Amino acid sequence: MYFFFFLVLFAQTLLCSSSPDFVARSPSSSQGTRRWYSVVPNNPEDDEVNTDIEKRLGAFADSGPHQNMEADRLVSWSIALTDEAKEEEIGHLDGVRLVETISARNAARNQAQSDPLQTRQEPEPEPEKYYNAAPVDPANKDELKKTRKFWEDIVLKPDWIDEFQIPDGDMLCWVWLTFDEEGLEKAKKYPGIRQVDESWKVSTLRDPDPPLRTRQEPPPQTRQEDPPLQTRQESETWYNASPIDPSNKDEVNQTRIFLDGIVKEPEIIDELQIPDGDMLMWGWLTFDEEGLEKAKKYPGIRQVDESMKSQTLRAPSMVPGETSSRLRRFLKAAQKVSHKVKRAVTWAKQINAPVDLRVISQPPDVPLDNLNDFVYEEKAGEGNNGEGIYIYVIDCGVNGEVFNNEKDQREFHKVEYRQTHKARLAGHPKFADSHPQSHGTAVASKAAGRKCGVAKKATIVSVMTEINNFDDLAFGFAQLMTDIAGDKNRLRKTVVVMSVAATLPFTREQATRLNVGSGLSACMTWAMKQGIPVVLASGNSRDGDKRRDIDLLPMVLESKEFPVINVGGVKYDGLPWEKSQGGDQVTIHAPADRVVVQHKEHGETGPESGTSFAAPAVAGVIANYMSRFPDIPWDDSKNGIEPSSWERVKGQKPKPVNVIWNGATEADHQAAQANWCGNKRGICNGPPQPPPPSPPPPPPSYKICNTLKDDKYITRDTLSRLAVENYCPEAANQFKKNDPGYANTFLTGTVEQIEFGLEWPPGKQPDEGACKKFMHEIIDGCDTDNKGLNWKGGGEFHDAEVKYRISPQGLRQKAMEHPWGGCDIKYSGDRDVFEVWGAGWLNSGFGDELNKALKRKGLSPGSWKFNYGRGDDGREWTATGTVTIFSEPRFEDVLVEVANYNGWGINCRYHH
Repeated sequence: MYFFFFLVLFAQTLLCSSSPDFVARSPSSSQGTRRWYSVVPNNPEDDEVNTDIEKRLGAFADSGPHQNMEADRLVSWSIALTDEAKEEEIGHLDGVRLVETISARNAARNQAQSDPLQTRQEPEPEPEKYYNAAPVDPANKDELKKTRKFWEDIVLKPDWIDEFQIPDGDMLCWVWLTFDEEGLEKAKKYPGIRQVDESWKVSTLRDPDPPLRTRQEPPPQTRQEDPPLQTRQESETWYNASPIDPSNKDEVNQTRIFLDGIVKEPEIIDELQIPDGDMLMWGWLTFDEEGLEKAKKYPGIRQVDESMKSQTLRAPSMVPGETSSRLRRFLKAAQKVSHKVKRAVTWAKQINAPVDLRVISQPPDVPLDNLNDFVYEEKAGEGNNGEGIYIYVIDCGVNGEVFNNEKDQREFHKVEYRQTHKARLAGHPKFADSHPQSHGTAVASKAAGRKCGVAKKATIVSVMTEINNFDDLAFGFAQLMTDIAGDKNRLRKTVVVMSVAATLPFTREQATRLNVGSGLSACMTWAMKQGIPVVLASGNSRDGDKRRDIDLLPMVLESKEFPVINVGGVKYDGLPWEKSQGGDQVTIHAPADRVVVQHKEHGETGPESGTSFAAPAVAGVIANYMSRFPDIPWDDSKNGIEPSSWERVKGQKPKPVNVIWNGATEADHQAAQANWCGNKRGICNGPPQPPPPSPPPPPPSYKICNTLKDDKYITRDTLSRLAVENYCPEAANQFKKNDPGYANTFLTGTVEQIEFGLEWPPGKQPDEGACKKFMHEIIDGCDTDNKGLNWKGGGEFHDAEVKYRISPQGLRQKAMEHPWGGCDIKYSGDRDVFEVWGAGWLNSGFGDELNKALKRKGLSPGSWKFNYGRGDDGREWTATGTVTIFSEPRFEDVLVEVANYNGWGINCRYHH
């Protein structure tokens, strides 16, 4: 029985037609255009070899090579090439490990940071919003060129623009567009643009989903009405746009030229296009207001959408379709093959495996409590002749070199790396995991980890996307399509898994009307028609009876005509996990509660929850089947999924909850000599043990206050908000209860930089409520005699064996009872030049509130600069820039509004 339903899983490509190749085309990929490259040496310490490489690079390059140094150590060279053929030659030079494209902006930044004679500049802040845009006529090359030129004239960051286009075919869209208000309006009105969309943020399907963090976290993004916590706010909104006529190449080209002319950064526009087919979308569009309106009104653009944010998804059985006569003939032949395959299979065991893995190899009608080991095929994921099955993880990158917590064991058998244009521009190394909570590495480890994974010898292909923008997932799929187009041998050996989604809920109809929705649908359809299964996490947004059904993009696109595999979450016992979304669009279930995964840090293996980790388990099972049956392809249906599962708990309503199964029967467990109670090879219950001794009484609670004497302090409301909304939720959800504690830093780089810390004994991690309670013992129990601005200097609170800590880190002026500052305005031609400085206000937002208030007053701030730093005159920060002339009365009104303290303000000194 087991081998027969394995075959069903792959009995489908016979019914499908082929589809043309699909690739993403970088905006600067045309012949004759100068492109910048990063060249990485094999051994940065080998001066003799590197000197020879540098000489040879000089012979190739149109500009450079420029050394990029870190701590006086060579990291790479930046070079510019006009002839793309030279890139391959450079890649074959002895001593060169990697050659990859970078933006001109990043090349200049690398040079500036490496040159000791240049002033080190702060990294340019990420735009607040990215856009993508689609052409009116995706096939109109002349119009596309004009639109591309239009983008380059109006976007803020032309070197960031990427294009999605089919090779020698239609233009789909431009992405990574950044606009000011005027540019956005121009893009919306440009006649060659069908639609401009804002790019969405990405959400991993991991539960819980605390704010993204690193060891030293930048200030958290906060609600718009809460300026004190805003930090380095991105100044732009991204859009995407789609064409009126996706197959009209001339019109598409005209629209691209139009977009190039009105977006702020035409060089970062990306295009999403089917090979030899239609243009789907332009992405990463940035407009000012005028440009946005122009794009929306341009006759060649169907629609302009604002790009969306995304989320990670960390934190009933399908009825088989009608079997055609071709499929029945295929299954009959496959049954004969199964008898030969069966004799070749060797089963192995993973002793004392994580419970979630034991669920996957749990034979029907065998209690889970009887099982101690995970039983799997010894060559799981290995493929034919030692060639691996490829599991593409479209996420935020994977640390493929990470060691698990076994001695000297890397978690992954083999990892390949891909990266989108936007992820490169963001400065993420493609060999790493850019997600603070290790989402990409965790997802990959469940699919193919040596300790945590299902298909232990499969090859992970990490496709790193820019995790904060949903549009970039489509460009991640473009990386997959490029691989398949260039290597047809991967067609029957590839499965793709994605555990991220847009943050907003949609119906299927709403999702398909969006540029990015229709673009992703086209990409996934292409993949499925090539015989590539697409596995998605169902989502974690269920709240009791609210949002029970799938409502996140892209999984909400599922239908009979669009058969992606949506994976819902269950607990170990087979009952639904309470946060997992379901409904008719769910295909299968897998464990999502306390799933053991590998984090990106060496040795950090532990439990996580979320449908993020259910989906890769299913992808791993599919990879096993592909390695078992290399000659039986998968098609664009899901007929093979149901037989590879069984219902752990009978009679669930409204429909059965079938849980994935790798097919290991009782006989296979015995063949692997697995330890389980059923075959008497293990002991379920040992002899009675004496009761443990009573624990000693906890030590008494006490508090230590820092006071304000060290000139390190923060406003009370900001401190409380960080504890309640940011630190305590993430600290309580680390799921690493044997760790000694957890610390995180917020508002980095501001005068209110603050570190929260928790220390606890093993197994006694406090919950979120306790964290909030005792942090407020410090917040409201210390510095109680402050007046005016209610400063807090932090301290410690010891409750039994747990220590709570709040440590302000920004060195400030002496604490004052009210805001202080000054202002100079100088007339200069058609603009006023201003300098504003102060202390006690604009403490943690990098001046964003002031900048926005000046815009609201119609003062059109330009050349804006804001820096934190103490001055001898009492200042803690300085802001400079230009505004419209005769600004003094309105400027002073803005200062009163922003300071927001009993009408306090500044009389500016006006110099003519």
